[in-house]
Amino acid sequence: MNIIKKFDQKALEVALKAITKSAVQTRDKIQEVATWAIAVSITSGDISVGNALLDALGTTKSLRKDSLVAHFEKLGNFAWLKSDKKLGFFLNPKTGCTDGTLTAEYEAIIVGAKWDEAKREAEVVSTYDMERQFRSFIGRMEKFALDPANTIENRDVLFAITNAFNKIVAEKTLRTMTVDQTVLDATEAQQAAFDAKLPEIVPAMVRAA
Repeated sequence: MNIIKKFDQKALEVALKAITKSAVQTRDKIQEVATWAIAVSITSGDISVGNALLDALGTTKSLRKDSLVAHFEKLGNFAWLKSDKKLGFFLNPKTGCTDGTLTAEYEAIIVGAKWDEAKREAEVVSTYDMERQFRSFIGRMEKFALDPANTIENRDVLFAITNAFNKIVAEKTLRTMTVDQTVLDATEAQQAAFDAKLPEIVPAMVRAA
């Protein structure tokens, strides 16, 4: 039977410090190996170190594999192969070291770049706008459908979803444009009451020019 471990304040502080220390050490170890992986991808075209590091990160869901891939692609001779789900060799002209020589200037750039800052971490979201989500989804599907290189099956499903969505959005827009009659009546009543309070101007009150 699993029992929840209890923490008093002191034990909790010790545990949190240990977690922080472990996380920092892990991040720094990844930085060291990532820097070496980029260096050898430039000097020898060896991308095996990068893939080995990605495999190591893959065993821990909390580590940001997406940022490491972006780090490799930005600074080294790497390209992410979606079909194989691994890194492949790509001669990156932006390194300025295409002849296989790692310059001191570029080495300093590699060392100074942080692997976990290459890609912005996704913000935690708990509120979703369904209209925005569906608009984005339909846009992606239409892009696929318009690409002549793609074979599209059940195209009528996309048409049906698009028509239904457009109808919902149009009705919603129309509702926001329609002013409630009760609001109009209340406004007219307020205006009439205001007009009744104004003094009546008679000819005798008007000064002669």
